[in-house]
Amino acid sequence: MAAAVTAPPAGYLDDAADAGLLHHRAGLPYVAGVCTDVIGGERQYLIEYLDPALLAADPALDWLAAQAGAAQPAVDVLLLRTDSATAPGAPWERHLSYLRFVGPAGPPPAAVRVHAAGPEHDTLVRDWLVEAMTESAAERRRTGDPADLRALADTMLAQPGRRSYLAVHEGRTIGHLTLCPDRHDDVTGRRYTELTDVFVAPAELRRTAITALIAATVAALPAGELCIGQVAHPLSEVDPDKGGRILSVLLATGWAHDHTFWRRTP
Repeated sequence: MAAAVTAPPAGYLDDAADAGLLHHRAGLPYVAGVCTDVIGGERQYLIEYLDPALLAADPALDWLAAQAGAAQPAVDVLLLRTDSATAPGAPWERHLSYLRFVGPAGPPPAAVRVHAAGPEHDTLVRDWLVEAMTESAAERRRTGDPADLRALADTMLAQPGRRSYLAVHEGRTIGHLTLCPDRHDDVTGRRYTELTDVFVAPAELRRTAITALIAATVAALPAGELCIGQVAHPLSEVDPDKGGRILSVLLATGWAHDHTFWRRTP
């Protein structure tokens, strides 16, 4: 079942009101505020929850764009969360696709071996995390400060319960998958394990290695444990198809759409 946001959990709107983030239009609630992206420094007007009737009445949400455009200092982009069955109209485009693992992952490819990473692999995993974040920022025409990205990667590695796994092909380590447990989704009230990052360097081995990593890790989680990961979509003028290509790999290895973040300029 998809993670619909038509009815947030008890207390969610009260907590948003306490934080000064709850607003109303035509008597209907939405939760929004300005934040700064830690990777590229982008100032974002984040709409974490929007009553579905507001989107149905104006799929482009031009009134929200006008409201965000009046913010000072100016914001660079609006981000809107919807459930997997809901999409805003143009000019919104996909920003992040969140997926949940439903299985099965399929048989692990014999060509790739997966093993748990140890502390001696932290530098390697950190370098891959930084590379992934640098690439993600560039795909949005942003530049992340290398020192900030390294510090953010170190924070990820220090998360309680963090587990990383390495993919090895013909004796060469080619990628990793990192899981962080005990995450909480405020909008739906769910607890879950996060697939924080999966990164495979050789493009020709990406599908094979990702399949092997998922089969050996996510698919082996205890029954009933929810696992959610995300796919970042580059700006359409940078690469309109990359996000779709990655989604096709994951959707073929046991994942399903959960919710989406959309973006547009004010």
